[in-house]
Amino acid sequence: MSRLITPRLTAFHGMIRRSGYRGKLRGSALACHLISTRRQSPLCTRSSGNDRLQSNLRLVVASALLFWACMPTSARSAAEPERIQGQITTPSGFSWKYAYDIRLTEKRVVISVAINPVPAGVSKVELDRVVPIWKVGIERYWSRRYQLVPTAETRLPIEVEANFRAPVYHHDVIVRPGKGHSDELNWHLQNSPELAAHEFGHMLGLFDEYEGGAQDPVQPVLDKTSIMTRSPTGGATQPRHYRRILGWFEEKAGLSEVKIEPMKPE
Repeated sequence: MSRLITPRLTAFHGMIRRSGYRGKLRGSALACHLISTRRQSPLCTRSSGNDRLQSNLRLVVASALLFWACMPTSARSAAEPERIQGQITTPSGFSWKYAYDIRLTEKRVVISVAINPVPAGVSKVELDRVVPIWKVGIERYWSRRYQLVPTAETRLPIEVEANFRAPVYHHDVIVRPGKGHSDELNWHLQNSPELAAHEFGHMLGLFDEYEGGAQDPVQPVLDKTSIMTRSPTGGATQPRHYRRILGWFEEKAGLSEVKIEPMKPE
């Protein structure tokens, strides 16, 4: 494990030296809190009795987050967000596209999905009435429910944004009057916020979790308490629904065994 960490550590230190912001990091209280090793750190003079592996893990995470925080705004903007997209096809014949933007700040992971509601027999007034309800419902179910925990001292809430007005959209959703069968890209005016949150899950690359739906062909899940069940009213998001986000973070940070923990209600 430590052999894998060392190149990441060297890379982060090199980034910090090249950035010209080392002085700011040296005086950072957060750096002193996160970066604690048995020997003197080039960023902080405090030390602790923690083992070398845990210390190196904290140093990697702290270096990455603090380097980001001290970068000029223009440099940060150029590095974010990253678009994640792909196509899922199941043996049972279901197929859909997932797409979203993801970015890491010094305090959170932010997922943004731009949804273009395309009216089909629906007036602008009707659409303007229901879109804010869907937005609130989606974000209530998906945003700030869980957090990534790379170390005992570091917690990164997962924030989710459903944007129905954007310069570029990830998904075009046809909106029809009344009620009816809905899927990821076909909604109806009377769809509940819970149903909107369910279809939003497909936009993040998730499978259905009910019999007869677009289930994971490798590890199918049946869960009536899940937001991805057939009738999602009262359902909830689960840690497994954020695995793709967790994988993205671990790859970017060069870490493994990052935890997903529930957030306390605000």
